[in-house]
Amino acid sequence: MTEKETRILRRGIPREEYLEYFKSAGGDETEPGHFVGPGWEVIVGEEKGVKILGQIMRESEILFRGEEEVIGKLLSQFRIKFMRA
Repeated sequence: MTEKETRILRRGIPREEYLEYFKSAGGDETEPGHFVGPGWEVIVGEEKGVKILGQIMRESEILFRGEEEVIGKLLSQFRIKFMRA
């Protein structure tokens, strides 16, 4: 099995929505913002306010770590869930 680590930066969505998503995806919250599931681990960073074009947007860094195939599927499902137009 190949281990994979991917970091993404997401803006415009409250951190709480990410936390709820990983709980519903079967992750156990081992400490605040740190989830462990079958073959994967996710750390949701603290939310920051970032000024873009005069507006403050929420921003969180999310770290995905685990088996390459599992992380690929989890990332794909995550991106679909949080796709915004």
